[in-house]
Amino acid sequence: MQLNRKTFLIIDHIPAVTRRFTMSLTNTNSKLVVAGNNTRHLLRMMYDHLIEDYTYCDFNSEISVAELKQYVSTYHHIDGLYLFADYYQQQPNETKQLITSLHKQVFLIKSDLSQQIFTCEALNQTQSHITFIDQLGELSKLFQIEPTKLVR
Repeated sequence: MQLNRKTFLIIDHIPAVTRRFTMSLTNTNSKLVVAGNNTRHLLRMMYDHLIEDYTYCDFNSEISVAELKQYVSTYHHIDGLYLFADYYQQQPNETKQLITSLHKQVFLIKSDLSQQIFTCEALNQTQSHITFIDQLGELSKLFQIEPTKLVR
């Protein structure tokens, strides 16, 4: 799947894993909008220039999801939705329907942090892609240093 210059909505689940996933997408020039209930974490990711925008959403509330849908359609043109597979599978059917109503193209993220890989598979489709965690890129963003200065 072509990721360059597209805008994606990501549903935040575990802050550290979401952060690493957004870092793995930084070289695609994609615009990322993250929705979740940990606004402190989301603001920090925006401050670190990992995401373009964030919004609060309680996915257990139909009203909150409707407000998210309205906000995203007003201010962003979303090309797809990223969602962590373990979070999606834990949700009741009503919440799953609310989440999948946000966009027709939903990608489930499976993370293997031991191998530093994120596998993304389209929900109910055969599309998939893999992103790798760039450790030098992570360090350079964290410490605001050029990657070439990190290698001896």
